[in-house]
Amino acid sequence: MRVRNTADAEDIVQGAFLAARRAYPDKGVDELAPLLMTLVRNRMLDFLKSAEHKRQLSSVEIGEVSDQLMRTLAHARAADHGPPAPRPCR
Repeated sequence: MRVRNTADAEDIVQGAFLAARRAYPDKGVDELAPLLMTLVRNRMLDFLKSAEHKRQLSSVEIGEVSDQLMRTLAHARAADHGPPAPRPCR
């Protein structure tokens, strides 16, 4: 599994690290490594299940489909020597 957005991934890791440090302020980073891996994994899974992530993902997919459709129309019109393709509204 992968978080595609770098900022979201950084937020997940930072949140996991802060949670571990708050829970165990006297332990070193080496001692916290197994806990950090578990926290990052669980936070990533929570993020991937979240409504915000699903909204972002569907927004990207809709944009990709729209772009692909416009390219396909432009290619088809160029092959038919028809009128120029409409410009996308943004």
